[in-house]
Amino acid sequence: MPYKVAGTLSEAARLIVLKESDWSIEHSADTAAGAYSVDVSDDADRLVFARSAADGWTIGWGAVTPIEYTVGNFLDLGTGDKLLINSTDGLLIS
Repeated sequence: MPYKVAGTLSEAARLIVLKESDWSIEHSADTAAGAYSVDVSDDADRLVFARSAADGWTIGWGAVTPIEYTVGNFLDLGTGDKLLINSTDGLLIS
């Protein structure tokens, strides 16, 4: 199943996500202010840092438990398009 770490940044920042079991970096990218979502490999705890792009001020959160989410099922329409059947939010075409 897919897992993610999600939250909200009050300003643009470099978002860094480390897997606490082996301290490997799973994500490191500049991220705009607002909601973010980072896919991670499993439900192991993560350490999440946000380093302000403006002034370098850094804040971190430890023992963050990723949440599991449902992607849905894809149905090939035979036209190059796929239909995403998402049991939570209805139908989306991509």
